[in-house]
Amino acid sequence: MRLGRHGRSPCSSCVRWCRRGGRRKIIAPARHAAADSPLRVARAYLDFAVANPSLYDAMFLMNTALTFGLEAQLPLRAAFGELEAMFRPFVDAPDLGARTEVAWSSLHGLATLGGGGRLRPELRDRRLVWLVAERLAAVGAARA
Repeated sequence: MRLGRHGRSPCSSCVRWCRRGGRRKIIAPARHAAADSPLRVARAYLDFAVANPSLYDAMFLMNTALTFGLEAQLPLRAAFGELEAMFRPFVDAPDLGARTEVAWSSLHGLATLGGGGRLRPELRDRRLVWLVAERLAAVGAARA
């Protein structure tokens, strides 16, 4: 494992960053985008991954001491809640978490594969439009 600044692992740095409220860097663009459209939320997510590749990797690819899911600390639950907000108007409560996780997993796949140079950059917008349209169609929503 490569150590970051001050000899700490990037994972421990990520944990401290999340606990100190760094999630606002992630969820603020998504919160503003949500007022416009789920497509803007998806773009904000991928833009964050592109602008912060090391942090994104530490948050979502490396093992951390963070607990996820219903037992996660409030900052992580709040960040996930921003994604859930996209689907809340269209999805019954019992399905909300699972549908949000599927959408998040899809975005994560695009971020990871795109960041690794495995997807064609010129198709980024087309992939996003299709992903959002398919996710919204799956919950009976017509708008993107």
